[in-house]
Amino acid sequence: MNRSQWLSVGMVLVIMAGEANGQERFVPSTVSKEAAKLIRELEPDHLPAAIKEEWQATWKATEESFRALNARALEEYPAEIERRSIAEMEHLLLIPSSYDPVNAGRILVYVHGGAHTVSSPESTLMSSLAAAHFTRTKVLAVRYPLAWQKPHPASRDVIVAVYQTLLEDHLPRQIAMYGDSAGGAALMSAVLRIRDQGLPMPAALGLLSPWADVTNAGDSQALLQDADVTLDYEGNLKASAELYAAGKDLRDPSVSPLYADFRKGFPPAYISTGTRDMFLSHCARLQRKLIDAGIENELVVHEGMWHVFQVYPVPEARDAWRDMAAFLERHWAR
Repeated sequence: MNRSQWLSVGMVLVIMAGEANGQERFVPSTVSKEAAKLIRELEPDHLPAAIKEEWQATWKATEESFRALNARALEEYPAEIERRSIAEMEHLLLIPSSYDPVNAGRILVYVHGGAHTVSSPESTLMSSLAAAHFTRTKVLAVRYPLAWQKPHPASRDVIVAVYQTLLEDHLPRQIAMYGDSAGGAALMSAVLRIRDQGLPMPAALGLLSPWADVTNAGDSQALLQDADVTLDYEGNLKASAELYAAGKDLRDPSVSPLYADFRKGFPPAYISTGTRDMFLSHCARLQRKLIDAGIENELVVHEGMWHVFQVYPVPEARDAWRDMAAFLERHWAR
C-alpha cells in the first residue's frame, strides 16, 4: 500500500482500505459523495503499546504520511507560515490569504490531536489552515511534548505557558482557542488550569471531537466501535491513554477533563462531532455538564460524519469550519 494514501484524522493514522473487518461497511445516502467515498475506504491503523523507540518510529511515519494531504490543504487554503519560539518550544504562525486586517488584534490558538502520541503542528496543517481561512485571522499552532517524550502534565503546561505569553500582547477576549481530538482534551485541561490559577480565560473555545474522557466509557464507545472509520479503542487509543496518564487515574480531571467541575467557570464552547464519531457520547456528556454549569455552548452533530471529519476535503467539513468561525466571532473581541 502506497504511503501517499495515508490520511490524518487527528487521533490516529488511517490507511485506505476497501472493507471494514472483511465486511462491506454501511454507507448512508444522506452524506456527500466525497464523504461516502471515504466511509467506504478509511480504516483504523493500530498504534504500538511498546517502547519509546517504537513510538518515535510511528511518529516519524506519521509525519511523512501527511505530506500529500497537507500540500493539498495549502493549495485550497493558502497561507504564509512562520515559526515562533514561545515557552522554549517552536510553534507555527499561520497568516491566511483570507486574512482581514480588522482582525489584527486577534489570535486563534490551535492544539493538534494525535492521541497524545503522534502528530505535530507541521503534520496537522490541514486543520490549522482551514481554521485560519474561515476565521480570517492568524492561527498559532502549538507544539507540545508528546506522551512518549514527556507525559502529562507537560503538554498542558506548555499550552498554559503559551497562553500566558500571548496575554502580554493581547487582551483575553482577543484570544480564542481550538483543538481536535486529543488536542481538544489537552486544551480543556489547560484552560481549567488557567482558571484555577486565577488567570483570565480566553474568549471562546472550539472543541472538535474532543477526547475528553480517555477511559472507554460512553454509549457511543460501544455502539459506534465498528461504525467510526478511524478509531479503535483497544487497537489505537488505550495504550496512548495509559502512556499519557503516566500512572494517574484515567478519570483524573486533569487527564480526562470531562470529569472536571465546570461550575467554577469555563469559556463559551463550540463542540463539533458526527453521528459516526466514537466520541459522540463524550460530546453529549460534555454539553450536559456545560449546560448544568450555566456555560454557553453549541453542540453540532453532523450526519454520517466520523471522528475529526473536519480535516478531510468533504463539504461537511467546510460547514463545520464555518459554524466554528461563526460561534467564535460572537465572542471574540478585536
